[in-house]
Amino acid sequence: MKVYKFRLLTDEHDDFVRDIEFCEDQTFYDFYLAILQTTTLAGNELSSFFVCDPDWEKQAEITLLDMHGSDKSSLEEGIMKQYVMLDTYIEDFITHPRQRFLYEYDFLNPVTFFIELIEVTESRKDVMYPYCSYRKGLLKQSCNEEAPSNANEDLDEADLLKDFNDLLYHTMENDEDDEL
Repeated sequence: MKVYKFRLLTDEHDDFVRDIEFCEDQTFYDFYLAILQTTTLAGNELSSFFVCDPDWEKQAEITLLDMHGSDKSSLEEGIMKQYVMLDTYIEDFITHPRQRFLYEYDFLNPVTFFIELIEVTESRKDVMYPYCSYRKGLLKQSCNEEAPSNANEDLDEADLLKDFNDLLYHTMENDEDDEL
């Protein structure tokens, strides 16, 4: 059975590196759990993997939860194809030897991981997969703690919410235009 070894980096912490190995028949939900187990992330926030091309451009989204429920038509009409982690196998998205993914955790206080396939080998009987084969650095993420608030943070949050509302309004405008 094939084993995929991925390297995880984040631009927020230069010394953070994880190499995690997965069997070809494991899902992105297994990947999600492995990331939680090898970092300090609490796992109580929404997150997504994004399948990327060699230039890190997002091609498809693999979400933690099914955001569309029984209405699958929006999946087909959306800008980007979407999948659910629990039902999506890693091997189905390995299209080239240096396959890239982004993993975004917590959309309000985002932590982004750059993930790249670095090696394909055969599974070993003495290893339980997923397996973290290399670990360096800590992820200093305060998602478990309440940070003290100050005026600058409030302003940044207000700006973020305004940007989000502008984006949402723009998206809704485009949706209405499409219906005409």
